[in-house]
Amino acid sequence: MYRILVCSDIHRCLKDFELTLEAAAKEGPMDKILIAGDLELPPDKVSETIYNCKAFSKTPDIYMVKGNCDDYNCGLKDELVIDGIPGGHKIFLVHGHRYQVKSDLMILAMMARTKGCDIAVFGHTHMYCDKTAMGVRLLNPGAVLGGYYGIPGFAILTIDGEGRVDFVHMAY
Repeated sequence: MYRILVCSDIHRCLKDFELTLEAAAKEGPMDKILIAGDLELPPDKVSETIYNCKAFSKTPDIYMVKGNCDDYNCGLKDELVIDGIPGGHKIFLVHGHRYQVKSDLMILAMMARTKGCDIAVFGHTHMYCDKTAMGVRLLNPGAVLGGYYGIPGFAILTIDGEGRVDFVHMAY
Protein backbone atom coordinates (compact mmCIF):
# COMPACT_ATOMS: atom_id res chain seq x y z
CA MET A 1 0.00 0.00 0.00
CA TYR A 2 1.17 3.48 -0.90
CA ARG A 3 -0.22 6.14 1.43
CA ILE A 4 -0.33 9.91 1.03
CA LEU A 5 -1.43 12.38 3.70
CA VAL A 6 -3.40 15.15 1.99
CA CYS A 7 -4.23 18.41 3.76
CA SER A 8 -4.95 22.03 2.95
CA ASP A 9 -5.85 25.40 4.40
CA ILE A 10 -3.75 25.46 7.57
CA HIS A 11 -4.23 29.25 7.87
CA ARG A 12 -1.51 29.77 10.49
CA CYS A 13 -3.05 27.19 12.86
CA LEU A 14 0.13 25.29 13.63
CA LYS A 15 -1.43 23.55 16.65
CA ASP A 16 -4.24 22.17 14.46
CA PHE A 17 -1.63 21.07 11.92
CA GLU A 18 0.27 19.23 14.67
CA LEU A 19 -2.99 17.49 15.67
CA THR A 20 -3.48 16.54 12.02
CA LEU A 21 0.00 15.01 11.84
CA GLU A 22 -0.52 13.06 15.06
CA ALA A 23 -3.90 11.71 13.91
CA ALA A 24 -2.51 10.78 10.49
CA ALA A 25 0.48 9.00 12.00
CA LYS A 26 -1.91 6.75 13.94
CA GLU A 27 -3.20 5.51 10.58
CA GLY A 28 0.25 4.16 9.70
CA PRO A 29 3.31 5.31 7.75
CA MET A 30 2.89 7.85 4.95
CA ASP A 31 4.96 7.90 1.77
CA LYS A 32 4.18 11.51 0.89
CA ILE A 33 2.52 14.59 2.36
CA LEU A 34 0.66 16.98 0.03
CA ILE A 35 -0.41 20.42 1.25
CA ALA A 36 -2.74 22.25 -1.12
CA GLY A 37 -1.98 25.82 -0.09
CA ASP A 38 -3.07 28.52 2.34
CA LEU A 39 -0.41 27.69 4.88
CA GLU A 40 0.01 31.35 5.91
CA LEU A 41 3.25 30.19 7.49
CA PRO A 42 6.78 30.08 6.11
CA PRO A 43 7.14 26.76 4.20
CA ASP A 44 10.25 25.91 6.23
CA LYS A 45 8.19 26.19 9.45
CA VAL A 46 5.66 23.70 8.04
CA SER A 47 8.45 21.31 6.98
CA GLU A 48 10.10 21.66 10.39
CA THR A 49 6.81 20.77 12.09
CA ILE A 50 6.54 17.62 9.95
CA TYR A 51 10.18 16.66 10.55
CA ASN A 52 9.73 17.14 14.30
CA CYS A 53 6.62 14.96 14.42
CA LYS A 54 7.90 12.02 16.44
CA ALA A 55 4.80 10.01 15.53
CA PHE A 56 6.07 9.36 11.99
CA SER A 57 8.37 6.35 11.77
CA LYS A 58 9.98 7.87 8.67
CA THR A 59 9.84 11.33 7.20
CA PRO A 60 7.65 11.36 4.09
CA ASP A 61 8.38 13.40 0.97
CA ILE A 62 6.66 16.78 1.31
CA TYR A 63 4.98 18.76 -1.48
CA MET A 64 3.40 22.18 -0.90
CA VAL A 65 1.83 24.78 -3.19
CA LYS A 66 0.89 28.40 -2.67
CA GLY A 67 -2.70 29.42 -1.92
CA ASN A 68 -4.49 32.74 -2.30
CA CYS A 69 -3.71 33.69 1.34
CA ASP A 70 0.00 32.85 1.12
CA ASP A 71 2.60 35.56 0.64
CA TYR A 72 3.49 36.09 -3.01
CA ASN A 73 7.21 35.66 -2.22
CA CYS A 74 6.84 32.61 0.05
CA GLY A 75 8.93 30.46 -2.29
CA LEU A 76 6.16 28.02 -3.19
CA LYS A 77 4.90 27.33 -6.70
CA ASP A 78 1.26 27.76 -7.71
CA GLU A 79 1.05 24.16 -8.92
CA LEU A 80 3.04 20.94 -8.98
CA VAL A 81 2.85 17.74 -11.00
CA ILE A 82 3.84 14.75 -8.88
CA ASP A 83 4.76 11.57 -10.69
CA GLY A 84 6.38 8.34 -9.62
CA ILE A 85 3.12 7.29 -7.97
CA PRO A 86 2.36 3.53 -8.08
CA GLY A 87 -0.07 2.39 -10.74
CA GLY A 88 1.21 5.05 -13.15
CA HIS A 89 -0.83 7.78 -11.46
CA LYS A 90 0.19 11.44 -11.71
CA ILE A 91 -1.10 14.06 -9.30
CA PHE A 92 -1.80 17.71 -10.12
CA LEU A 93 -1.45 19.65 -6.83
CA VAL A 94 -2.96 23.15 -6.67
CA HIS A 95 -4.82 25.35 -4.22
CA GLY A 96 -7.66 25.82 -6.67
CA HIS A 97 -8.46 29.52 -6.50
CA ARG A 98 -7.03 30.07 -9.99
CA TYR A 99 -9.38 27.41 -11.37
CA GLN A 100 -12.66 28.71 -9.86
CA VAL A 101 -13.17 25.53 -7.81
CA LYS A 102 -15.85 27.18 -5.67
CA SER A 103 -18.21 27.26 -8.66
CA ASP A 104 -17.16 24.42 -10.98
CA LEU A 105 -14.50 21.71 -11.18
CA MET A 106 -14.34 21.35 -14.97
CA ILE A 107 -11.55 23.92 -15.43
CA LEU A 108 -9.45 22.06 -12.86
CA ALA A 109 -10.19 18.72 -14.53
CA MET A 110 -9.22 20.08 -17.96
CA MET A 111 -5.99 21.57 -16.63
CA ALA A 112 -5.05 18.32 -14.88
CA ARG A 113 -5.64 16.41 -18.13
CA THR A 114 -3.45 18.82 -20.10
CA LYS A 115 -0.68 18.13 -17.56
CA GLY A 116 -1.11 14.37 -18.06
CA CYS A 117 -2.53 13.85 -14.57
CA ASP A 118 -5.34 11.50 -13.59
CA ILE A 119 -5.66 12.87 -10.04
CA ALA A 120 -6.06 16.53 -9.01
CA VAL A 121 -5.67 17.53 -5.37
CA PHE A 122 -6.94 20.98 -4.40
CA GLY A 123 -8.07 23.05 -1.41
CA HIS A 124 -9.59 26.55 -1.18
CA THR A 125 -13.22 25.54 -0.55
CA HIS A 126 -12.59 24.11 2.95
CA MET A 127 -14.94 21.26 1.95
CA TYR A 128 -14.17 17.58 1.43
CA CYS A 129 -14.63 16.50 -2.19
CA ASP A 130 -14.16 13.24 -4.07
CA LYS A 131 -15.53 13.48 -7.62
CA THR A 132 -14.48 12.43 -11.09
CA ALA A 133 -14.71 14.62 -14.20
CA MET A 134 -13.19 14.03 -17.63
CA GLY A 135 -11.44 10.93 -16.28
CA VAL A 136 -9.69 12.95 -13.54
CA ARG A 137 -10.26 12.14 -9.87
CA LEU A 138 -10.79 15.49 -8.10
CA LEU A 139 -9.88 15.36 -4.42
CA ASN A 140 -10.15 17.99 -1.69
CA PRO A 141 -9.28 17.00 1.90
CA GLY A 142 -11.25 19.83 3.51
CA ALA A 143 -9.40 22.23 5.80
CA VAL A 144 -7.01 21.65 8.69
CA LEU A 145 -8.51 24.84 10.12
CA GLY A 146 -12.09 23.76 9.49
CA GLY A 147 -13.27 27.25 8.77
CA TYR A 148 -16.50 28.44 7.25
CA TYR A 149 -17.58 25.04 5.88
CA GLY A 150 -17.30 21.68 7.51
CA ILE A 151 -15.25 20.12 10.24
CA PRO A 152 -11.47 20.32 10.51
CA GLY A 153 -9.73 17.38 8.98
CA PHE A 154 -7.44 15.84 6.42
CA ALA A 155 -7.53 12.90 4.04
CA ILE A 156 -5.48 9.84 3.27
CA LEU A 157 -5.01 8.81 -0.34
CA THR A 158 -4.20 5.10 -0.58
CA ILE A 159 -3.07 3.32 -3.73
CA ASP A 160 -3.07 -0.45 -3.61
CA GLY A 161 -0.80 -2.87 -5.48
CA GLU A 162 -3.13 -2.86 -8.48
CA GLY A 163 -3.25 0.92 -8.75
CA ARG A 164 -6.72 1.38 -7.24
CA VAL A 165 -7.19 4.71 -5.47
CA ASP A 166 -9.06 5.17 -2.18
CA PHE A 167 -9.56 8.60 -0.60
CA VAL A 168 -10.84 8.82 2.97
CA HIS A 169 -11.64 11.99 4.94
CA MET A 170 -10.50 11.92 8.57
CA ALA A 171 -11.45 14.28 11.38
CA TYR A 172 -9.04 14.77 14.26
